[in-house]
Amino acid sequence: MFETAQRLEFIPVGIEEQYRLLMECATDYALVLLDAAGRVAAWNAGAERLLGHHAEEIVGRDFSTFFTAEDVAAGRPEEELRAAAARGRTEHERWYVHKDGTRLWCGSTLTALRGEDCVPSRFGLVLRDQTRQRVNEEALRASEERHRIISELTSDYNYVIRFDADGTSQLEMATEGFTRIAGYTVDEVNARGDWAFLIHPDDMAAADEGVRRVLSGTVNASLIRIITKDGASRWIRNLNKPVWDAAHTRVVRIIGAAQDITEHKQAEEELRESRERLQALSRQLLAAQENERRRLAHELHDEIGQSLTAISINLEAANATAGEACQARLRDALAIVDRALTQVRHLSLDLRPSVLDDLGLEAAVRWCADRQIRLSGLEIRLDSNFGPRRLPAELETTCFRVVQEALTNVVRHAHARRVWIELHWREEVELRVRDDGLGFDPGEALRRSAEGSSFGLLGMRERVELLGGTFDLESRPGHGASVRIHFSPSAAMAELEGEGAWQR
Repeated sequence: MFETAQRLEFIPVGIEEQYRLLMECATDYALVLLDAAGRVAAWNAGAERLLGHHAEEIVGRDFSTFFTAEDVAAGRPEEELRAAAARGRTEHERWYVHKDGTRLWCGSTLTALRGEDCVPSRFGLVLRDQTRQRVNEEALRASEERHRIISELTSDYNYVIRFDADGTSQLEMATEGFTRIAGYTVDEVNARGDWAFLIHPDDMAAADEGVRRVLSGTVNASLIRIITKDGASRWIRNLNKPVWDAAHTRVVRIIGAAQDITEHKQAEEELRESRERLQALSRQLLAAQENERRRLAHELHDEIGQSLTAISINLEAANATAGEACQARLRDALAIVDRALTQVRHLSLDLRPSVLDDLGLEAAVRWCADRQIRLSGLEIRLDSNFGPRRLPAELETTCFRVVQEALTNVVRHAHARRVWIELHWREEVELRVRDDGLGFDPGEALRRSAEGSSFGLLGMRERVELLGGTFDLESRPGHGASVRIHFSPSAAMAELEGEGAWQR
C-alpha cells in the first residue's frame, strides 16, 4: 500500500485546463477527471486502453463503474472521495474491473482539485496497472507456501549455517520446528558461540566428517543425535547441501533439512530386541526338538528295538519246539515283530540318524540320498568335497534337515526322476538341492507356508536364517526346482558362538 501523503494539496481551479491538456498528452497513463459528485468528466486514451471503455460511453457515469462489486457494496468509492476531499489526496492498491469483466490490480492516486473557496470542484484520478507485478507476487507467495508445506512434510525443520572466511560458523536461521525439537532458539544457540554443542559427544566425529564433506562441495546425508535443552537425546536424520560464493571458490553456507526419527529408532530397537528374543526362542525350540529326536531315536533303537529283537528270538525258539498247530500262528507273530522292527528302525533313523553325529555331514547326506534311492527309485547324484570335515553340531543339523526336507518334497510333489545334491566347502558352506520335476511358483508356495498349509519350506528357511545363512528358492512350472543355502564362517560363527571353532 502506498504511504498516504501527510500534507494537503490544493490545486487552483485555473489549472483544470492544464490538467485536461495533460490528460490528452499523457497517453501512457490512465488519467480520469471526476466532477465533485464522482462522475467521470474526462477520460484519456490511457484509461481507455487500461479499462476498455470509450470516453463517450463512460463520461457522465459514476466512477464506481470500474470498481469491483465487493468494493461497491462496501461503499469504497464514496469512502475514497470523502477521504480525498478531507486530506487532499489518497493512494490505494486494489482490484479494478475492465469492461470485459476481467480484473486489474492497479495503484491509484485520487487528488482533490479545489477552487478559491477551498471546496473540491473536481477530482483527478491516476491509475497504474500493476497486475503483472501482483500476479508475480502471488505466484511467488504461492511458491513459497508450497515450499514451506513441502518442507514441513518432508522434514521437521530446515536450517542454514554460515561459514566465514576465518573458519568460524554461525547458525544463521532455522524454522520453528528446530525450537520445538531442540528447545533452543537461534539466538540462544548463537549466544553459546558454537552450534556444535548440540551434537551428542559420541556422534561428534561423524558430525565433523559430514561438515567436512559438505564444505568440500558434496551433498551429505547423516544420522546423528542431538542433546536438547532439557538434556534429552534425539536422533536426527540430516540432509545437507553446500552453497558456494559468487566466485565458486568456497562454500559459504550449508543448507540442511532435518527429521526427528527418535520414535522410529526406538520402535526399531524394540523390534530388533523382540526379533532377537524370538530368534533365541526359536533356536531353543529347535535345539530342544533335536535333543528330543535324539532321545526318542535312542530309545526306539536301544529299548524298543532290543525288546522286539528279544521277542523275535523267543518266538523263533518257541516255533522250533511247538507243535504243528501252533507254528502257523508263531510264524505270523514273527512276521508282525519283523515289520515292527523295520518300522522302529525307520522311525529311529528319521528322527535322528546316528551317522550324522558319528561321521559328519557328508556321510549323513550320502546315507540320506542312498536311502531315498532305495525307497523311491530316484536317481540322486551327490557332488561333495567335504570329506570328514566337521562343522558345529547345530550347523550340521541344519544342513542335513534341509537336504532331508528337500528330498521329501521331491518325492511327494515334484514327480522328478533325477536329483542333484551339491555340498561344497570353499572357505564357506554351500549346499544346493535341485530336481527335474514339475516345478512350482515359489511366491505362492511360500505364501501357503506362511498361512500354515505347509511348514516344509518355511521351516527350512527359518532354520537357515536363524544361523545367519541365506536361503534361496528358485523354480517355475515345468522347469524343476532348486533350494540353495549358504553360510559364511563369520555369520555362522557369530550365531554359534560357544560351539567351538570350524574344523578344516
